[in-house]
Amino acid sequence: MNFTSSSSPPSLSLMDLQAQQQQIAEHIPAAFAMFDDQMRYMLVNTRWREAYGLGDRELIGHSHYDVFPEIGENWKDIHRRCLNGESSAADEAPFLRADGSLDWIKWDIRPWYRADGTIGGLLMYTDVITEQVNNRRELANQASLFSQGSAVVFRWRAAEGLPVEYASRSLTRFGYEPEELTSGATPYSILIHPDDMARVTEDMARYTAAGQDSFDQEYRIVGKDGRVYWVYALTQAIRDAQGNATHYYGYVLDVTRLHEEEEARSILQARYTSLVENNDDYITVVDLQGNIQFVNRVAPEVAAMFYGKPLAALVPTEQAQVLNDALQKVKHGEVMTYTGPGQRRNGQDGFFATRIMPIERNGEIVGMTILSTDITELDEARKEREKLIADLRVANRMAQENARLKSEFLSTMSHELRTPLNAIEGFTSIMLSDMGIELSSSAYRMVERVSANSKRLLNLINDFLDLSRIESGRMELVHTALQPSLLAERWREQIAVLAEDKGLRFEVEVDRTLPVLVGDDEALTKVAVNLLSNAIKFTQQGHVILRLRRAADDLWQIEVEDSGIGIPPHAREYIFDEFRQVDQSSKRLYGGTGLGLAIVQKLARLMGGTVAVQSEVGRGSTFTVTLPLVRAGK
Repeated sequence: MNFTSSSSPPSLSLMDLQAQQQQIAEHIPAAFAMFDDQMRYMLVNTRWREAYGLGDRELIGHSHYDVFPEIGENWKDIHRRCLNGESSAADEAPFLRADGSLDWIKWDIRPWYRADGTIGGLLMYTDVITEQVNNRRELANQASLFSQGSAVVFRWRAAEGLPVEYASRSLTRFGYEPEELTSGATPYSILIHPDDMARVTEDMARYTAAGQDSFDQEYRIVGKDGRVYWVYALTQAIRDAQGNATHYYGYVLDVTRLHEEEEARSILQARYTSLVENNDDYITVVDLQGNIQFVNRVAPEVAAMFYGKPLAALVPTEQAQVLNDALQKVKHGEVMTYTGPGQRRNGQDGFFATRIMPIERNGEIVGMTILSTDITELDEARKEREKLIADLRVANRMAQENARLKSEFLSTMSHELRTPLNAIEGFTSIMLSDMGIELSSSAYRMVERVSANSKRLLNLINDFLDLSRIESGRMELVHTALQPSLLAERWREQIAVLAEDKGLRFEVEVDRTLPVLVGDDEALTKVAVNLLSNAIKFTQQGHVILRLRRAADDLWQIEVEDSGIGIPPHAREYIFDEFRQVDQSSKRLYGGTGLGLAIVQKLARLMGGTVAVQSEVGRGSTFTVTLPLVRAGK
């Protein structure tokens, strides 16, 4: 046969040429695509469609960036450099898909040239190698574990319970010595977790019956101390001439750490997904160019519309300027915070607190996270709170003014009332002292009643005056040296006659360790006499005890105990209020204005102390005033 050559190639129709190109593309052992200089598809093989889940989608003439809107600026930069004549390739590179999953790819990008030598576009070869990368890393992990002596080598007889004929020394990691199993006393089945036992033995029987000599399993074993381990077991069946399994060789690897890490990763991933996707906040991740890489709480198909787009182009102009300024500062590691208006998820206007933080990877800032929290309700509550505070300030000023006017009124009225009462008390004293005035027995009793009631009214007015002076801040303490025993004796003399009239036992106890102290005699006397008077008034039988004692190095106490009627629990909340008594009815058995305990508490606080009460209904009460202990001479 003669073969002749032609000076020109045979002419092909356009359809034949396209079919020829497609056949060539299909035989390329990689995912392949050809693009023009505008990155529009010209040719693509089936592996490309399968690798990137494109199916039967129309690609020819469409922009690569419209097909993959998630492509970031780093890829676009590679494309631009290759369109300028460079070639670029990577044996292993991460590829983040629009749904958030991560693949590993091997890729090669190079320009193709027109007949006139100009660059016509790009040829792109890629291969998804995720499975190979994951397998290699898993093998590396297993190799690392084997190299550390984690594997235990067994030889089992193919009999019930898997009797052990050989176990390597590394069995000690599970707490057993090899001799414990090889002696026949402990079969291997004892180590297998009870919940996994049926599955392990059934799988071994099934693999063996099917003629499969090598198989692997993952299950739990229980160490001698009860600790549970996860193991990966690679088993090899040994058969006799008839094909029956007589023994098994097993390589049992402790993968507890890997299992726990995987479980922890699953938990963390679930928590992360729950935190991010169920978070009411807006979370956006952008790269250093301000292009969106991630947004939360939107459907994947909606998110794909945002990926790769500049965030500044999707927000109002004033916010875009804030974001651009923040990006420049975040690039230097700063964290930015600001508050301002924004659109809520329901489309209505709202108010947001935004925090912009850098994202670091290997010590390098690669982007930023924008966290925006809807604080519309909080802002409205803040405004309402500010209004309320302003109203409270006005009300407080009015209350203070009313209190001042009340104090002035009480002070004025008390002084006006004391003058005639002092005269009445003076005249009645003269009439009762037999100083030249003879009174009949009935008149004498009447004058006694006038004197007693005038004294009662004078004491009431004195209480009003004391309360007014304390509240208006006009009561000044006069500190002098006081002997505790003399104080107690003087108070006993003032009160003893009241106790005697009711037949009560009145006792005074003074702590001998109390030194001469410094205090206001008048204020202390008012406190003690008020407490003692109350105790006697509300005690029908039994005792009243006055105690002065040391409470600590720098504290001392006035304590009044009685065996009276006691105070109900609910009343202890208000007995120190002005004009309040336990029995507020019009037919109450005990007199008084309800000012005594209020004065006691106010005076105690004025002296830097406190007052407390313990009481049981029907058994009595104990009032304790605790005051700073200031020694004379200091």
